[in-house]
Amino acid sequence: MKETSGVLRPTWLFPLCLLCAWPLKAEEVRLNLSRPYQVASALLPRDLAARYLVYRVGALPRGEGLRWVFVPREEQAEICGAWGAVPAARQYRAAVRLSEGGAAQGALVGRRFDRSEQVGPAQRLSPGAWTWLTLQSEGPALRRLLLRLTGLRPGTKYVLDWREVAWEPAAPASVPSLKGMLGPGESPAWPEAPSASPVTLLEAEFLDPDYTPAASDPHLYRLPVAAAFSPYGESADGWLGPERFDYSELDARLAALLQRDSQAQVLLRVDLDSPPWWEEQHPESLVPIPKTTPDLLAERKLTHASWFAPDWQEAAKQALQSLVRHVEQAPYRERILGYELDSGRGGRWVPWHHNAECQETSPVAQAAFRAWLQKKYGNLASLRVAWGQPRQPVPDSPEVKAGYIFTQWAQVKVPSAAYMLDPKSPSLYDPSGQQHLADYQQFLGEFTADLILNLIKAGREVSAGNRAWGACYGHLFWWPEGDWPPSLAGHLGLAKMRTDPALDFLVGPPGAPLLPTTATASLTLHRKRYLEQPAADAPLAAGHLSTADLICRTPQQARAAWHSQANAPSPQPPAPPRWAYVVDEQSLAHLSPGTDLQRTTLVDQAREMAVADPGWEAWLLSDLAAAPEGYQGHLMAATYFLPPEVRAAVLPRCTRSGTLTVWLYAAGTLDAGFIDPSALFRLTGFKATMLGQPGSLRIEVPPGEPYFTPVSDRPLQFGPRLPVHPRFVLVTGEDTVGTIPGSQWPGAGIRREQGALLVYSAAPGIPGEALGRLAEAARQASTP
Repeated sequence: MKETSGVLRPTWLFPLCLLCAWPLKAEEVRLNLSRPYQVASALLPRDLAARYLVYRVGALPRGEGLRWVFVPREEQAEICGAWGAVPAARQYRAAVRLSEGGAAQGALVGRRFDRSEQVGPAQRLSPGAWTWLTLQSEGPALRRLLLRLTGLRPGTKYVLDWREVAWEPAAPASVPSLKGMLGPGESPAWPEAPSASPVTLLEAEFLDPDYTPAASDPHLYRLPVAAAFSPYGESADGWLGPERFDYSELDARLAALLQRDSQAQVLLRVDLDSPPWWEEQHPESLVPIPKTTPDLLAERKLTHASWFAPDWQEAAKQALQSLVRHVEQAPYRERILGYELDSGRGGRWVPWHHNAECQETSPVAQAAFRAWLQKKYGNLASLRVAWGQPRQPVPDSPEVKAGYIFTQWAQVKVPSAAYMLDPKSPSLYDPSGQQHLADYQQFLGEFTADLILNLIKAGREVSAGNRAWGACYGHLFWWPEGDWPPSLAGHLGLAKMRTDPALDFLVGPPGAPLLPTTATASLTLHRKRYLEQPAADAPLAAGHLSTADLICRTPQQARAAWHSQANAPSPQPPAPPRWAYVVDEQSLAHLSPGTDLQRTTLVDQAREMAVADPGWEAWLLSDLAAAPEGYQGHLMAATYFLPPEVRAAVLPRCTRSGTLTVWLYAAGTLDAGFIDPSALFRLTGFKATMLGQPGSLRIEVPPGEPYFTPVSDRPLQFGPRLPVHPRFVLVTGEDTVGTIPGSQWPGAGIRREQGALLVYSAAPGIPGEALGRLAEAARQASTP
């Protein structure tokens, strides 16, 4: 931040909603609102589209503020003037003006982190006149400063100018003493999950101001806290400058929670994002910003430190350890369950800007990729062989002179995301010519996993030994529409994390409509817990609940669920899962992120799996040999690599009498170091060929087919909707069913072997009803 004439002005890099800057005068701090490109995402309400018919944000003619042009649907509207913690103050003032639309009433509203509000006096806003609105306030920091407009005429166009915000700093509110408040209890520990339902943690962020726990409520809570900066304004910022830390807001929130519930035990959800003052000092360590549309999900700013930057890695460790030291010395330390590390878009450890132009190709990103390759391949000659280049190239050959063949590590570059996201690029990377693309995606997963684990280890150095440590990571079976799939989002590090003793638990993505969202069975095998964050309307039947270990809900969601369970007939214990859903991260690294093949393989097929068996379990292929023997069906969703030792352990399970095994897409075709369709026959017994040209991979099964459509009068279609290449299709035979539309190639096959039912489908996304019928056919075939 720069100081200019007693008014706080932002530099070009930072958003204006950062009202936590230190004062320029002892009596007042002012903030001019300008540069709408940088701040629009911070100042607009999340539900703006629902509140207004149209809106536009732009700079005032003199560049001194922001201008909203909107048509309200109702007589009342709210404009968000500051998102994120506003310093505690005795008074806030804002200069606003209605330029068009007629007169209205305006008032400043302060909304705190506990959802309580303070409302300033309403004043008449006369068209064309600037009006200073005021809000008297004492107490902790505000979460939002809003302008509430009343007396509007629905359907009328309004133009609102918001020029300036000022406040009089006040001393931070004192934190209530916890002496004598805390009830008896042992040091906190993760509770064991009941057999019928998962353990519920309540989102403390959404507690009503007057919330008091009922007798049946759990005493487990999850509370957000910022180690450095809170990108979504869910808590006050903790790192205000070099050697300047402030956790008073965390202390106050925990004190208020413990006043309500003296038995409370809290999981701290720690945001790890770079503070603006650090970014100003390290501009070379920031991720690229989109040149077109700002990332509207990044509420408070568009800039973020790069995870590849060593200086931010060290700074993040410093911020985390400072927070943990404070917590471990606080009077509430015996009520802390553990720490969950969140970062990136939505806190999900995914890149902030899902745009090819924002791909990180900085020197530190290139260096990290090369270091990973050196560890994997050992030397440049082995890398050349793996990437389809000669082991010992001729030094003066044209290919070497042109740089097509690597002779030094500096020539190795991060692959272009623009190419990888192109729908015309190969859907499955050939190890003999495109291994560099698969390596890059595998690197992203392992690098992100290592980064999280290193931060956890740094936190453990200064925390009590009984604290649980985890992160929001590993989301294979659901991610928001528009996000990059797991291969390019860095979420293919689950295999590395599941075996590391530093990790205790992982957390699913917020708002997931389906459970599970990762390979929970593999995590359980390695004694790791999993915390789901299901959407409010997620279908959580008994079978779904059996797949989750821990669930986080708002108090309203939790009580609605408990009320429903209390009024339901006596529940029967959930049946053991009948299906094992199997994926392999190395296989997924060979899937292009540019088509919908990954979404169909993971998200769509998982949704259909829930139809076949609500209690289905997900496994990593490398763990399948240690899985229970009771599964009726195995869906081999992404198993393109089966090393000899894995194949020897897995195949006997797939041919056991009475079981069903479904192989999808490129099953086993990458084992030889190139795409080999004959390997599919050796693995599954189905004769296949490969179509190299892009085309549809939709499969159509005619009505009346005994397994897929026995009683239907309509054909069944499934599979990805975008063109796919290569495609693997079956050679016509007695065991084939369905066709690829527009061709005569069979798309699926069914055969029996030693009492087992084996199925191959060229396309993922097999409907759940068909899976259920196939499993029943396999069971009946084994019944004496």
